Amino acid sequence: MMGNIINLGWNNFKLMKIFFLITLLAGTLFLTAQERTVNVAFDNYDKDGYSFVTVTNDPNTAEYLYFTDIKDELIDKFGLKNDNTVGQQFTITYSISTKTTTNELGKEETKNIYTLLSIKKK
Repeated sequence: MMGNIINLGWNNFKLMKIFFLITLLAGTLFLTAQERTVNVAFDNYDKDGYSFVTVTNDPNTAEYLYFTDIKDELIDKFGLKNDNTVGQQFTITYSISTKTTTNELGKEETKNIYTLLSIKKK
């Protein structure tokens, strides 16, 4: 009888370990899929955030990225509040998270939040 209890405990432990590893792997894949690294030129800033435009071979495929969440040390280090920085090229890594809210009419609205994670001068 005791052998069966120990055996069941060991099997449950193995199952929990496998479940934990699968959960960890799935979470890592989800987070990795949400981070992107691109070459950009600094476009401008305003009171609400900072704008970059992707640098591509085809100007028709350029994309504007607007960040409201940037660490102060990145702003200071790269002079993002300085007009002389406009047009300078960088490689940036950013993440995209989704925020869902309910408006006053009870309708759900989904908004992408872009967070600048790192900047490297080109």
